Amino acid sequence: MKKLAGIGILCLIVLMTLAGCGGGNGGGGNEESPSSPSSPSFSDNFERNELGANWTVVVDVNPSGAKWEIVQDASISSKVLTTGSWGSVIAGDATWANYFVSAKVKPEISSTIGLIACFQDRDNYYSAVLDGQKLILKKKYGGSATVLGSSDFSYSTSQYYQIKLQVNGSALAAYAGDGTDPLITYTDNNNPFSSGKIGLTCSTPSTGFFDDVLVTKL
Repeated sequence: MKKLAGIGILCLIVLMTLAGCGGGNGGGGNEESPSSPSSPSFSDNFERNELGANWTVVVDVNPSGAKWEIVQDASISSKVLTTGSWGSVIAGDATWANYFVSAKVKPEISSTIGLIACFQDRDNYYSAVLDGQKLILKKKYGGSATVLGSSDFSYSTSQYYQIKLQVNGSALAAYAGDGTDPLITYTDNNNPFSSGKIGLTCSTPSTGFFDDVLVTKL
């Protein structure tokens, strides 16, 4: 009986050890939540070394200069995504609808930098960008860009700013800074994009920086 009890205890210890080994994910510090096709939910703070499989680079012009990389920003003691080229990086799912996307952006003096929502392809999407001391809401349709609205927004090149773009059916709202009220609102009654992926965009001969991307369903 004692021998059988000893064997039972040994088996129990082995089972518990195996369960403990299978319970973790190995860590790694990726800090990138995978996109879900069923619901718009996504976050990324770029605390890793590579861009990651959830992001796809989309080049508008100057393909040879399209370079997106993760670097350490000493000013905030954090890793961020940066680019010195023209183009965008896209994430998420084409079925995402009724959500807001936000990120912290740090522009250079000549940067046009911001967010993309309802991305269909490189020629069709909404964007909210900082450009020329303004927040600008745009729509690119069939390859042609149209300004849907703009608002004065003073910014410097040494600071990160929270940008947010909300899409709810055909209703759009763009935010900048710490305010809770949108700086721009617009209802798109002309072939609106009701769903689509999200993205980060930069049109610049200098450099732009991005951090803390968040997508949340309304």
